[in-house]
Amino acid sequence: MGRLALLLALLLPTDQPQGNDYDPSFHSDLSLFAESGLKQAYKSSIVISAFTEDANMSVGSGNYFHIHGHRFILTAAHVVVGFKDIYVNERSGDVYLAKVVHIDGFRDIAIIKTERPLKYTKPVDYRSSSKIEVGKEIFYCGHPNEM
Repeated sequence: MGRLALLLALLLPTDQPQGNDYDPSFHSDLSLFAESGLKQAYKSSIVISAFTEDANMSVGSGNYFHIHGHRFILTAAHVVVGFKDIYVNERSGDVYLAKVVHIDGFRDIAIIKTERPLKYTKPVDYRSSSKIEVGKEIFYCGHPNEM
């Protein structure tokens, strides 16, 4: 995990404006009693739509992360591989063009970036932890069937 963090820091230029422009208004339906990890996963999840020149389409999900001044979206490589136009859809309905900055087809991981920070999606601080153990509860939240 540490190598991936280093790779991200090297690949992602800090050309995006910094600051906290996150608007929590689209996350009011999240239960106050949910685990903090689940809340973070939910608030960071987005829908990704990708299109080819012949109008073929792929829809998937990803999570918005923050590391050392960089903001990026981590998704499955199969969601974006072979697609020309990639868009990130926030819960607000706002849609932003994104570009692929890294693909690892073997691990089925892709890193994409938007031109500007997302407003209605809260980035999770990306970090690796030596405290993670086999059997420990983890959280992921995506958008299967837009739910």
